[in-house]
Amino acid sequence: MSAKNIFVLGLSSAALFALTACNLPFVKKEDEVAVTTAANYLYIASGACYAGGIATAPATNVIVKYDLNSGARVGTMVDYRTQAPGDSPVGITSKDADTILVAVENSNGGRHLDQVRRDGSNGWPYLLNTTILAASLRDVVQLSDGGHLITRTTLAEKISAFRTRIPAASAFISAPAAPCATSTTSLTFGKELSNGKILLGHAATAPNNKIIAISATGYAGASDCVSARAAPTTTAKPVAAASVSADKFIVAYAGALAGDNLVVSYQYNTGTTAIDSATATNVMTNNAYMFGASAMAYDAANSDVYIASSPAFAEKIEKFHWNDTAQTLTRVGDAPYIHAPDLACISGMYVGP
Repeated sequence: MSAKNIFVLGLSSAALFALTACNLPFVKKEDEVAVTTAANYLYIASGACYAGGIATAPATNVIVKYDLNSGARVGTMVDYRTQAPGDSPVGITSKDADTILVAVENSNGGRHLDQVRRDGSNGWPYLLNTTILAASLRDVVQLSDGGHLITRTTLAEKISAFRTRIPAASAFISAPAAPCATSTTSLTFGKELSNGKILLGHAATAPNNKIIAISATGYAGASDCVSARAAPTTTAKPVAAASVSADKFIVAYAGALAGDNLVVSYQYNTGTTAIDSATATNVMTNNAYMFGASAMAYDAANSDVYIASSPAFAEKIEKFHWNDTAQTLTRVGDAPYIHAPDLACISGMYVGP
């Protein structure tokens, strides 16, 4: 199935801002066929990915979707190679019942968020704010209040459901102090905990390769850094995370050494507001299944975890089943769930309708 020609090419930044302000969808061609909607899908972005410093192949710069019921590839939703050369999708999340939101990196500037229909029929620019999107984008995640958290290399921004910056005059999270310091150079992912606090991954050199928890209201002072935990090895980098139950999450780490590539389960204690190190458990250490992880997604309906590895020319997605009681990840099947040569450098995944 062909990709949808949904984005207008060659527009100036001013023109794109005008389109965003008016919220005008791009018109799809009459002969294009929409991707059929079914029960549950795995949305996959191939873009400028990060795999813990491991060399990756050039991104394909597409968004595709797979039917989780059959495992079949449904189609290509967006092909940025032909529709918007220079654009690279780096994060993907839910927007509403009909659309997803895509964080799009562009090394020449013009970074933006795109809103794309889940059936693949069309899409349009959602946000082109040069202040909010000033530095390299890493991820975008939907929050419980309808807004979105955008992780950049050096900080995290929050926008409301109405696309306004929160707070208006500064970044939501920037330069947190100890014990979160120094977590200001290599933010990778962001997740919301059950009490609204924000979990971030920071992929810097030791001792700053860590995961941190920040106040639900953002970072305004040292008290807003509520917890921090060092990576399991001095060279492992946190690259992706998924919430698997109430205040329990798993983090994928990656790095050049075999021992750097693992998945760790953590419990967040809402009473002490701490990431509990005593219950941290290594739940996946098999490098044959995961090496150079770059993205993760969780299917809550079936307790399945999808982990993408993106070392150059060995890209794949593995499917695991999560047992919350035993805290184990068990590989599903005897082969990678997805191994597609045209999905190089997997930058983001999302499970949804």
